[in-house]
Amino acid sequence: MTAEVTLPVPLPPKDSARTDDRRLWVGNLDSRLREYQLLKMVENFGPLVEFDFLYHRSGPQAGQPRGYAFVTFESSKSAQTAMRVLDGKIILGRRMAVKWAHAQDESMFERNKEKPAPPILSGGKAETSQISKKSKIAALEAKLKLLEEDHLKVDLTPDVGASAARPTSVTYAFIERKPGPKPQGATNRSYHSSSHPYHKSKTSKK
Repeated sequence: MTAEVTLPVPLPPKDSARTDDRRLWVGNLDSRLREYQLLKMVENFGPLVEFDFLYHRSGPQAGQPRGYAFVTFESSKSAQTAMRVLDGKIILGRRMAVKWAHAQDESMFERNKEKPAPPILSGGKAETSQISKKSKIAALEAKLKLLEEDHLKVDLTPDVGASAARPTSVTYAFIERKPGPKPQGATNRSYHSSSHPYHKSKTSKK
């Protein structure tokens, strides 16, 4: 009697025809490049549908970026422009690689999803299912704008079909928060140090 071998049921294929021409793999990223910086960089080319930035979950590099991300644009034209402009650009001393996200890249991404959603994006299953990808990206921006980051300048080639008035470089500057004005009625008290010992003043009893 021979034992029956049960083959795994293959997953249904994704609708790749609708996303293959809009989804990019962005790799060879320097570990100093922040998630928010890359997000703002790719948003320069058009609205996004998905933005997946990968992190190490375990090992000596736990919590550090894996060095690549997946970006899905709303339009194929935006994806093509982003790939043409950013592919080969040197960012923080490393040459960025931007390619089409193929099936093997997607399967690797599914196996290596390392980082849970940030607290601002996490929640109950019912609540999470109702939040669109755009809302998650907007929430991530709002959260990370509060953090102080280094300046990052990215030189873009002028061959992006933009008008001549459009700058060919984008600088992402993060404003340092400063203390606000003092409330009305507040007074400045000056304190002077003295080498003499402190004596409590005595009041005469009447």
